[in-house]
Amino acid sequence: MSRQLSQGLRFVPWLLLALVLLLVFPLGMLRGQDAMTLAPGSAVVGTIGADQSAVTYSFNGNAGDVVTLRAVAITPGADPNLTLAGPNQQPLAFNDNESYLPQATASALTFRLQQTGAHTAIVRGTPGDFVLTLAILPAADSTGLEADTPANIALPAADPAQVFEFNTDPFQATTLLLNVSPTAADVRIEVRNATGEVVAMLQNNVQNVCLNLGPGDEVHTVTVTSLPESTGTVTLTVSNAPCELGAVRADVPPVATTPFDPVPIEGVCAASGPNNINIRTEPTTQSGVVALLPSGQPIQVVGQNDGGSWYAVQGEFVQGWIAASVVFTTGPCDGLPILSTNATPTATPAPESTAETTPEMTREPTPEMTAEPTVEATEEATEEATP
Repeated sequence: MSRQLSQGLRFVPWLLLALVLLLVFPLGMLRGQDAMTLAPGSAVVGTIGADQSAVTYSFNGNAGDVVTLRAVAITPGADPNLTLAGPNQQPLAFNDNESYLPQATASALTFRLQQTGAHTAIVRGTPGDFVLTLAILPAADSTGLEADTPANIALPAADPAQVFEFNTDPFQATTLLLNVSPTAADVRIEVRNATGEVVAMLQNNVQNVCLNLGPGDEVHTVTVTSLPESTGTVTLTVSNAPCELGAVRADVPPVATTPFDPVPIEGVCAASGPNNINIRTEPTTQSGVVALLPSGQPIQVVGQNDGGSWYAVQGEFVQGWIAASVVFTTGPCDGLPILSTNATPTATPAPESTAETTPEMTREPTPEMTAEPTVEATEEATEEATP
């Protein structure tokens, strides 16, 4: 398929965008300083004072909901940033400027909530007025995809939107093969990672597409949406084997490994990675998930299993196990104690430091790990991608 990535980004003056938001959300528009409750589908106007103090808003969400927050400056020179905090006030996500418009002063983040309860949106940055919007995609019932077992969706589907999920393998690559027959079937396929960010979006004239995900331990969801008049079949296949799409062109360059610098925690062994990572109850992918370690966020390592393939970790709000193959470590990580599989990780206090030191960095993951999925396709299909 000849891939056509539509990335038509158009610059819109932020003042005009703010006026559009005022028209779109007239009923939900509130002054941020007068009402600190943020409702889904509404917008609020807030002000970052000269002292750059934080402006906070509260909203309720359920585990599995995908939340999108966006703050747009409406005062010249203002530059807001966003932090999302959970029910225990633990930071979940942060964004300063939108990744696809780095020169702009708008801030946006998307995150799949891990807990049910009151969450907090915190706006900081350069003084000035801003508009804050909230959108929530409710959690939907999903069907698990088993490895090497194709899931067939007959069109027209009884439910116009069907959700499937699968977990990547921490020790080897995971592939997702998408087949649509006929290619003229009007379907939309959206793949999101554990935090709810869209990693692939396909629509119109798609025959087959392969997503190749590097080693990892996080849940991905696949949402297939079709029109009532659509006819045909959509097939989803998850595997650890390469997708069979026919001969690969010789001029396709290899996928480069994205470099990652581990994030230190002063005085202790710390682990972090370029992708989201499940924190599990036991050192096995068959055990339950107690929390999600977001990409780029460090956590203290307090031990390892007998083979060294899993790390016992301890955070302020969570403890459990993460796969060693999907993280990078830094700090005093030599001689980690070996813990039994049902042991409770225990954090050791950081030693007092009398001089500035540079943490020693070690690289644990396999060389094949990539931060972004790669897409292979046949020449009959067309892919549309969104940032």
